[in-house]
Amino acid sequence: MAQTADGYKVKNLHTLCRELSIAAGLKFSPPKENESSQEFWETKAPELLIEALKAYPDERYDAVIVDEGQDFREYWWLAVEKLLKDEKKGQLWVFYDPQQDLFVGGPTEALGLQVASLTWNCRNTERIAAYSFEKVGSTPRLKPGTPEGTPVWEVTCDTEQQMVEAVRKTLHHLVSEEKVETRKIVVVSARSAQASPVWRARHLGNLTLVEFPQRPGAREVAFASLQRFKGLEADVVILCDLKEGDAGSSPTHLYVGASRARHVLFVAKYRSATR
Repeated sequence: MAQTADGYKVKNLHTLCRELSIAAGLKFSPPKENESSQEFWETKAPELLIEALKAYPDERYDAVIVDEGQDFREYWWLAVEKLLKDEKKGQLWVFYDPQQDLFVGGPTEALGLQVASLTWNCRNTERIAAYSFEKVGSTPRLKPGTPEGTPVWEVTCDTEQQMVEAVRKTLHHLVSEEKVETRKIVVVSARSAQASPVWRARHLGNLTLVEFPQRPGAREVAFASLQRFKGLEADVVILCDLKEGDAGSSPTHLYVGASRARHVLFVAKYRSATR
């Protein structure tokens, strides 16, 4: 994502790495998805950004705001600090949730940040907040008057075919019976799109899944992996493809996925010890 307006810019860190590196004539060639690609994004890309900033000193700012700071690797912070015009007088703001730390990241002590806790949950209904926070052994702090909301619905599946059918039935109930607009619904998978039987099915009754961030049409519903939808939210979330023991189905992953829902949450998971 990249956005420019008077006085500020909004960019994904790796997008900024790529754009400035290419502009500075540096070779920016991420390898295909494998172990070396992880090393490239964690160390090489921020190194290239630091080098590119030497050629583009005007690409430094009075203040830098980092969102989803728990996802930032240790080496990225070196590049983030270099984005400040004055590393001592410039302002660095980092927003992060330690309970959403899926990558063992977050701001380092070397940054010397002053910590202020934002403790109120202002996104979820009481029931969704309680369900989400319970997964990580915590209790949400809610504002007086927070709506109780509808119960969190859970369904257990034995096979991938049952998982697809559970999501299809849920979508049918929401769209055809409850008259929920498709643009308000997101199907979030604990697996990648390629590994999700729900995404592979794609056509669920008279509805079709489209990959987020593509804007869904009248008979389309957005689909996203949990990793990709992290930090975002939707009125209705169908969290699917969960299986105890899978790397992407830890309590932290479940907390992250479930807390994306503002008003309604459906959870479809595989029966323990059964595929």
